[in-house]
Amino acid sequence: GLILLTLSVSLPGLRPPPCEKGNVKCPVEATPLQIGIFFLALYLISFGTGGHKPSLQAFGADQFDEQDENERTQGSFRKPNSFNSKNEKSLFEVLDVESMKHGQRFLDKAAIIDPAHEIGTSTERNQARRVAACTVTQVEEAKLILKMLPIWVSCLMFGVTIAQATTFFVKQGKTMDRKFPNTHIEIPPASLFAFSVLSMLTFVAIYDSCFVPIARHITGNKRGITILQRIGVGLFISIIGMVTAALIETKRLNVAKNHGLLDKPKATVPISAFWLVPQFVLNGTADVFTIVGLQEYFYDQAPDNMRSLGIAFYLSVVGASSFLSSFIITISDRISSRGGRKGWFANNLNGCHLDYFYWLLAVLSALNMVFYGCMAHRYTYKKVKQMHSEIDMLTIKQSQHDQNVETRI
Repeated sequence: GLILLTLSVSLPGLRPPPCEKGNVKCPVEATPLQIGIFFLALYLISFGTGGHKPSLQAFGADQFDEQDENERTQGSFRKPNSFNSKNEKSLFEVLDVESMKHGQRFLDKAAIIDPAHEIGTSTERNQARRVAACTVTQVEEAKLILKMLPIWVSCLMFGVTIAQATTFFVKQGKTMDRKFPNTHIEIPPASLFAFSVLSMLTFVAIYDSCFVPIARHITGNKRGITILQRIGVGLFISIIGMVTAALIETKRLNVAKNHGLLDKPKATVPISAFWLVPQFVLNGTADVFTIVGLQEYFYDQAPDNMRSLGIAFYLSVVGASSFLSSFIITISDRISSRGGRKGWFANNLNGCHLDYFYWLLAVLSALNMVFYGCMAHRYTYKKVKQMHSEIDMLTIKQSQHDQNVETRI
């Protein structure tokens, strides 16, 4: 994908000819073949990223052994104990051991064999059992996946807010004065995102070295705070980030209005682009809490044999949020431009109301956080050690039962 993308912008036959300098309305357009190759490269990159990222992160996390205290404190998330059943019969329920969970009990019927399937030859009975019933392990794994879906849904709005950092935040910076104070050095608009990256690197170190030890001393939790609490803090910071972005955009529009630049999209608004630094910093800080928290949550709470799929859930939050962001923008633009009014979005940022959109995202994020709080309050964490001990007990009971049967025979 990257090679094809490089070729699409390098070879003259795969890209449209350049426009004349100063020609705003360039008549030259890309051919369908050029557009097709360009988007094919982007889709190949997306498929490749979706394939290697979950596996790579899960592989790295699996290298930490939670039995080793030093290794457990070195990684952001840990590798649970592996479990191998020594008796295939332990995959089915034994009536005198309460190993199944009480949540989503309607799924338990999938592990119950219909007595009608006990009629016939042994081969027919075995075949009917394989078709008609799932193992207890499969049922419990399905329950874990269903339990994670509400958290997945409640984090989509967070993905919408962070998506603005690489889109509208950068477009705002393009209209502002990007020179360093008292110098003639001008930075590119996309370079403003570096402040978000720097804040992530800084707060990750602060979180691990300062916040976690202090919080651990107060709460007694080895992580400092729980995974869902960490995600919730990031959601709250993202709301503050949207409010900050709305206030700064209001200030930028006021400056543009005072200088008569509302109808001049190419003009530079005399306000420093470094006013955008706070919203970039808040964006990066929210990532430290929520994005890392989502990685830990989906890896830790996913079924043991679905670790890479758990990481893919975290990545799907970011991907689905991008589509949700486009949907919200489309709906907002149609509603705001009804009756011939100027919509919130336009190529000329000085003549639209991007600040209203930021306020909308802040309100939606606040409502979403209420929903997240309800889902997180009702959520019960997967207890790996308890689950393993229950399965071990199940195996022992079944083995004793088999020995008693053999002795009687």
